[in-house]
Amino acid sequence: MGKAKWMLCVLAWITPFSLAGGTGQNDERNEVEKLSILYAGYPGGPREKAWLDFLGQWFENVESISLKDLDAKAASRSDVVVADWTTRYKDGSYNSEHPRHDTSLGKDFSRPIIMVSGVGAELTREMNLKTDWL
Repeated sequence: MGKAKWMLCVLAWITPFSLAGGTGQNDERNEVEKLSILYAGYPGGPREKAWLDFLGQWFENVESISLKDLDAKAASRSDVVVADWTTRYKDGSYNSEHPRHDTSLGKDFSRPIIMVSGVGAELTREMNLKTDWL
């Protein structure tokens, strides 16, 4: 999760420059803190707790829902969505019986989204996006 946290930090620091036009460091930090973040993941899991603890340190408004409930309407209340799920591995090998999220984002989904790990491949594949496992 270290790489994902780093990327989110980069996003958090780049966003105010594009929104505020570089008007000053304090103004930019205040704009970042005001962003509304929606974490859509596996409810009650250790990854959800870790992400919410991390996001809560940087942003004033952080909400959490199940990835199963993520759609354009649920995301409309947020500035950025973090999509995640539980691990697919058990005892060092792939676990084909891991809980499925069966989430499908329609063409009307337009919020900026950070997709963590395998969720990125799963959500973008059905949308025919080139990124897939990149």
